[in-house]
Amino acid sequence: MLPDFTCLEWILALVIGLLVGCSKAGVPGIGLLTVPLMAEIYSNSARQSTGVLLPMLIFADVCAVIYYHRHADWKRLFPLFPPTILGIVCGYFALGQVSDSQFKPLIGWMIIALVALMIMNKTGWIARDKLPEGKLFAWSAGFLVGVTTMMANAAGPVAAIYLLALRMDKVEFIGTNAWFFLLINVFKVPFSFHLGFIEKESLIFNLIELPMILFGIYVGIKVVRKVSDKMFFRLVLFLTLFSAVRMLM
Repeated sequence: MLPDFTCLEWILALVIGLLVGCSKAGVPGIGLLTVPLMAEIYSNSARQSTGVLLPMLIFADVCAVIYYHRHADWKRLFPLFPPTILGIVCGYFALGQVSDSQFKPLIGWMIIALVALMIMNKTGWIARDKLPEGKLFAWSAGFLVGVTTMMANAAGPVAAIYLLALRMDKVEFIGTNAWFFLLINVFKVPFSFHLGFIEKESLIFNLIELPMILFGIYVGIKVVRKVSDKMFFRLVLFLTLFSAVRMLM
């Protein structure tokens, strides 16, 4: 059975699929926009929107891994897994205690904070030579990644800051990021099932989205990178902030 969306909501849903594909192809910042947009079309159950989005992210992760699989730096990535798993477990218990009325403003503020993090990174306030290294930094970043990815599928900016500290080139960054999120997103599936966020209806919706995700990956690889990074980044930030503010209303 298909979701009972309006025509506008279906258009928005297809745009979300496109954005998911673009984000996994390495387009910076755009993945964060999918979170408030998905919550918008699932406004009656914003918490469930995290589970609906999860299979779409996993499919896009698989495609990104296929394309970039040779560029992952596993040795430097492993320290991030234990704290990330701990953060996911904590996020799972937090989701079980948060109502739908509390969830939207909570995620709205979380996204605003992550946008601020992205701006600090882009403007040079957070530079590679200023970032710490070592176990404390890995555990702090990993735990925050785990909590934000479980509660909102919005851990991209935090993971980006950690990988930035490892001084990876662009292709290595995308490949490592793709493998990391594929594994942690698959790990999240049982938790989302237990919370009732992944259902038969949502999986049918996910199947409809697959062609748009594939098209988004193509766009991300072939087209979007030719657009001015500065202009594109500003547009993504504006749309993300606008959507996050709507979640606070």
